[in-house]
Amino acid sequence: MTAADTDESEANDRLFADATRRIASGQMEVAPLIHDAIRLQAARRQAQSAELYKSWIALNADHPVLHAVYFNYAAVLTEAGDLAGAAVTLREAIRQKPDFYPPYVNLGVAFERLGHSNRAVREWMGLVEQLSAVNGDAIIHKAMALKQIGRVLETLERDRQAEDILMQCLDVDPEQTEVVEHLISLRQRQCKWPVVPEVGRVGRQKMLSEIAPLSLACYADDPMFQLATAVAFNKKVAPIPARPKPARARRLACTRPAGCGSATCRPICAPTPLALR
Repeated sequence: MTAADTDESEANDRLFADATRRIASGQMEVAPLIHDAIRLQAARRQAQSAELYKSWIALNADHPVLHAVYFNYAAVLTEAGDLAGAAVTLREAIRQKPDFYPPYVNLGVAFERLGHSNRAVREWMGLVEQLSAVNGDAIIHKAMALKQIGRVLETLERDRQAEDILMQCLDVDPEQTEVVEHLISLRQRQCKWPVVPEVGRVGRQKMLSEIAPLSLACYADDPMFQLATAVAFNKKVAPIPARPKPARARRLACTRPAGCGSATCRPICAPTPLALR
């Protein structure tokens, strides 16, 4: 073991000891708990990571996001190979909050890896049946309704409410360029930072790729970026109609003087070469 490895090991030991102390004293919030547990996982100390979750759960039985901690605890157990323990923990996460859906998926995966494929299918089907109202038409119509609400609120200059509605709309359907355009414009009007945020499944890079030209002019001074955005915007909003194919020109019959077989004798229909100057 190198000196660097020794230092890292000692740092992880101190991290675990400090996290254990804060849990025992009731000073550990959920976010730092998850942060420390993930660091221990990255250091391949799954047992210590799981111990942090286990200790915190024991002392926070009435916490409002206990279901999320159970879910992360199950992920550590799965990584450590304790699939049966993960299944029990995921069951508890579901019991704590039945409308928290990720545990249903992971529970099915745990049963599948345990060799119980039929049980896994039943777990997944249970989730599908709970979400029976979610289908293509429902998504389309919900997105349409949210867009209309956002449009009216924006017109009424109720910018904060319009922004919240448009964020919900993107969460339902992330492929909505016009919603991204209006959302960024609303954030600019409110002087919010960052102007271009991540929204659910829509990353910042995608948001920037769909920004409107006028909003971009206020946001960045990169001329090539502005040009590319303007070109893409105009292709989408006012595409150039396809040119009709020209009718095939009639081919004139080439005529030569009778008896002319010289290679230098050119047909009279041949185009005259242009002189380059």
